[in-house]
Amino acid sequence: MINVPGVYNISSEEYHADPCEVPSLSRSIMKDLIYRSAQHAWLHHPRLNPSIVPQENVEKFDIGQVAHALLLEGSDCAALIDGDDWRKKEAREARDKARQNGKIPLLLDQYERVIAMVQVAERAIFNCDELQIGSLKLQGDSEQSYIWCEEDTWLRVRPDWISHDRKLIIDYKTTAVSANPNDLARYIITMGYPLQAAFYSRGVMAVEGTEPKFLFLVQETIEPYLYSFVGLSPELIEMGKQQVEYGIFLWRECMRLNQWPGYPNRVCYIDAPPWALVAWESRASEIGGIV
Repeated sequence: MINVPGVYNISSEEYHADPCEVPSLSRSIMKDLIYRSAQHAWLHHPRLNPSIVPQENVEKFDIGQVAHALLLEGSDCAALIDGDDWRKKEAREARDKARQNGKIPLLLDQYERVIAMVQVAERAIFNCDELQIGSLKLQGDSEQSYIWCEEDTWLRVRPDWISHDRKLIIDYKTTAVSANPNDLARYIITMGYPLQAAFYSRGVMAVEGTEPKFLFLVQETIEPYLYSFVGLSPELIEMGKQQVEYGIFLWRECMRLNQWPGYPNRVCYIDAPPWALVAWESRASEIGGIV
């Protein structure tokens, strides 16, 4: 068990199992605390819930996971399956065997898409003057685990990629919909990405003494595999920092009291968000015009 703050080169499995000497707070658990409930955080924590069931592989994430490994680590975790789809028995059996061997099964056309995606992403990084990065593999480190302690609370993060000078973090996201920056604002907020950016930067500062800039590289999984580099505004960065403070407070209180409540046991009244009111007013005016 790890009991000294630092940067550790451990496997993804070790990291997600929580390698600290006492249960530690990760980004996913903090997101549960803030966006769902303390009960969800307890349920999903490998050290708090002894009967936790490992999440099953979800095929819709396979392309993104293989692209992630190739782009950031230069490692190929795919098992190529000969076939046009998964309907044939032979293809399904090969798929199941690949997963048993720790590989991600992809059909040949899927793998070709991944290769094309990664090539587009590599060119994008190389040609982005603001980044000044020739190669992720040569100018930074991938999947390093940052573990630190604040008072009696252990925390951990695992950036996708961080530059050698520890001044830049890039988080790679793939999507089957739009990577247009104009379409990403609501998605970034609802997925808790400001919290992620603030928490990761906090971890690097605690261990390395530098506060890195945090950028997302969002890429579509559909041809032509368009992408966007996305940073957060000062307002979103501040919101993320406040969420992290609140998440740490909630974690400490739940650990201290050993209480992990769910949703409020009372009637909750929901306000209409501004966008819903605007949408209805627009719709109502159209109806009025018809009548």
